[in-house]
Amino acid sequence: MTEFQPSDWLDKFRMSRETFFYLCDKLRPRLARQDTSFRLALPVEKRVAVALWRLASNIEYRTISTLFGVGKSTVCRCVRDMCHAIVALLSSIYLRPPSEQELEDSARLFLSNWGFPHCVAAVATLHTAIITPSNNASDYANPAGWLSVLSQVAVSGRGKFWDVCASFPGGTDPADIFQNSSLCATAAEGGLSPALPPVFMGNSLRYVLLGEACYPLQSWLMKAYPEEKGRGSCTALTQPQRLFNGQLPERCVCLRRLC
Repeated sequence: MTEFQPSDWLDKFRMSRETFFYLCDKLRPRLARQDTSFRLALPVEKRVAVALWRLASNIEYRTISTLFGVGKSTVCRCVRDMCHAIVALLSSIYLRPPSEQELEDSARLFLSNWGFPHCVAAVATLHTAIITPSNNASDYANPAGWLSVLSQVAVSGRGKFWDVCASFPGGTDPADIFQNSSLCATAAEGGLSPALPPVFMGNSLRYVLLGEACYPLQSWLMKAYPEEKGRGSCTALTQPQRLFNGQLPERCVCLRRLC
């Protein structure tokens, strides 16, 4: 706590010292434990440090156990308890539909930073590698051939998640996740635009999302133009359409990297 430099905090915990203690204070109501007659309880700061080290580095429990001087089962419990505490105490604060002002700000950032107008979020799926599960392992094999769980995320123009739909088997079709998510229902009902939609190119038009090619095209969801494969070449696309297809994935990838 006293010897780490700012770069050490970012390297080991993926956050600053100030953010670390802010997180400890927010999670204290769920993570604080009482001392017993048999042992002293781990301080909240140490429980959070153990969990963050694991999440930031993905190294084995036994390595973290030696590093922090705690048992392997304690490392596992720290990770589990902190994740549950974050969901219980912080998810409603940070994972929420943006306000009208936040939507306007995001649309402005998409235009100025990413070159896409009238857009408030990019929606994409992310794979997280897992060890082989004991049941239904084949369901977790993704198209790349390795095992994962799949999460759908909506990312604002600031590169922040504001909607997450997590823990689907890696073999799940991303379009199925999207069409059954609360984000899709909210957008379809007009919940991602003000009651009076903003004017765009002379028309009153709801804000749009940018989606992956597998998603269904909607008036509020932009995706790449479908490419008909000919003999080694694409057909039926105009030059502006091909340019659009080349630019749209770059916007989604850049925003995901920001996170």
